[in-house]
Amino acid sequence: MPAVVFVAATLSNYQIYISSAGAILGNGTDINFMGTTGLRDLPPIRQGNVNRGQRDGALPGLNLIGERTVGINYQITRTTGGTEAALALATAAHQNVIDPSTVCMTSGDYLRQQAGVGASKPVYGAMVQLPSRPAPLIFFGRPVRFTAPIDTDFQYGRINISTEWSCPDGLLYDNTILTGSCGLPNPTSGMTFPATFNLTFGASSGGTFQLNNTGAYTTFPYFTITGPVANPVIQNQATGQQIKLNITLAASDVLGVDCQSGTVTLNGTANRNNTVDISTTFFGLGPGNNTIGYGSSDSTAVASQLTGYALPAYSVA
Repeated sequence: MPAVVFVAATLSNYQIYISSAGAILGNGTDINFMGTTGLRDLPPIRQGNVNRGQRDGALPGLNLIGERTVGINYQITRTTGGTEAALALATAAHQNVIDPSTVCMTSGDYLRQQAGVGASKPVYGAMVQLPSRPAPLIFFGRPVRFTAPIDTDFQYGRINISTEWSCPDGLLYDNTILTGSCGLPNPTSGMTFPATFNLTFGASSGGTFQLNNTGAYTTFPYFTITGPVANPVIQNQATGQQIKLNITLAASDVLGVDCQSGTVTLNGTANRNNTVDISTTFFGLGPGNNTIGYGSSDSTAVASQLTGYALPAYSVA
């Protein structure tokens, strides 16, 4: 089961939930929220423009989101349990993370844990409730700066804290997990009796479900496929892109497909990227409704299930 679920926390305006410590800071607590930077900004863009040869201007290339840096400032003034107790809560929520592979710091890994696939990791990130937003914003990262100077104000119980988070994921997400699922319908277009050559044995045409990305930017889903099924295919019907996997699953097997990292795992641990067909694109979901189709090469009815998970995403919120 997931180590931390952001959706379990309820926040008031100007409150921040830091998952690593399970702590709520900000309005109404001993640690006041004093402002933020980078949270509602467009992060650095990796521009793919290429200069035109012996011509003015450039050829437009892909623009991709880079690493996001989020700064949050706090102030400790009046406390219910003492200045040091409040400061200890803040420092506990901002301890250094040495190895990012030991924690969940991408939306794909977070969704994998919601799907219950593989081992759980502590989730490193934060959730911030800003006024007038219907849902808190989530960012995934780790603290890279925490300063709490002992100055003249300290003797009067006031501490000004400045923090900074490095967010390799780059995107911001609503605190809403989108889910949908479907099975494989009965095979169609198969042979009938009396049989005449040439014979056609048919295949599962696939069911469908929708994932509504209520954000404003492309988000990458996580899929699980339960067996039994032969050569499953997941399709984004809006774009025609598909994920085709050349593998046969038993009834007890679960295949995980992380579209953000482009990885496929069997039963939570075994890498199965060798089964990815050359026609595959690990697609994203654009804003709005996305119809997901599911098919296979089975010629008889099977009880396989496809389930999708996603978070509404923003490049700037």
